[in-house]
Amino acid sequence: MSDNKKTTHALTIGLAATLWLIIVMVGFYYTHKPFRTELLISTLTILWRLVVAGMIISFSGGIGTWIFSRKCSNPPLVSIALYAALGSGVLGLVILLMGMTIGFRPICFVFLFFTIGVVFRKFVLIWLRQWKNLKSYFGTSRFNNILAFGCGLTLLWTLVLALVPPLHFDALTYHLALPQNILFGL
Repeated sequence: MSDNKKTTHALTIGLAATLWLIIVMVGFYYTHKPFRTELLISTLTILWRLVVAGMIISFSGGIGTWIFSRKCSNPPLVSIALYAALGSGVLGLVILLMGMTIGFRPICFVFLFFTIGVVFRKFVLIWLRQWKNLKSYFGTSRFNNILAFGCGLTLLWTLVLALVPPLHFDALTYHLALPQNILFGL
């Protein structure tokens, strides 16, 4: 077989196995009903907050790209951090001024972010395209790949722990309440 057919065959087997696992999991959860409405609402709220946080960071990067668009040329990965930091500062000042003048109303935030999305959409897309340069650091050495995988796994685990609701009143999930529940088998 040619390399293209081998790749297609391996990809088909991998997708079929993944699809089978998804079908089995959906079937299990459908028949055992472990989810309640509160859990679904909580999960959707968490996902919504992650989307809004991602939009705020993207808008900040777009604002920073607009400010620095013609003034300097940095390496792409430096630009990502620098533009997002500058844009976050500007966005924070705008929100501060908005809060001092008209107050904090949800409709004002919706209008502000809609306006930023429309006005700075080109710069937000430029900032998001710079993330493609991140892959140039992978594949350079095995050590870099292992280190990047470990850092990514640590960040993902930290995000998951941050999204877990507290187990007891005023208890941190990673402090004493979670190990206590594990030890007592709850």
